[in-house]
Amino acid sequence: MAAIFAHLEEPPPVASERDEALPPAVDAVLARAMAKEPEQRFDSWRELVGATHDAPRVLCLASGASGCDGRSQDADPEPQRAPVLI
Repeated sequence: MAAIFAHLEEPPPVASERDEALPPAVDAVLARAMAKEPEQRFDSWRELVGATHDAPRVLCLASGASGCDGRSQDADPEPQRAPVLI
C-alpha cells in the first residue's frame, strides 16, 4: 500500500542523485515526463523526443565511453559528395 501511495503522491526520484554521472538536464526531462498532473507532461511523444534529442549522446558522455559523437573511432570519415544539380 505504501508503494501505491508513493506513486500517487511522492515526487519521483531524481536520476542524477542516483547516478552522479547523469547531468541535471536529464532530471528536468524525466520530471516533466513523469509529472503527476497530465497537463504538466509533454503534450506528445514528439515533444518528448524533441526534449531528449541529445539523450543518447548525454548518456554516452555520462558513461565515459569514447566516440560519443555517433561515429566509430575506427570508421573512415564519410566522404563528401558533390551536390547534384537538376
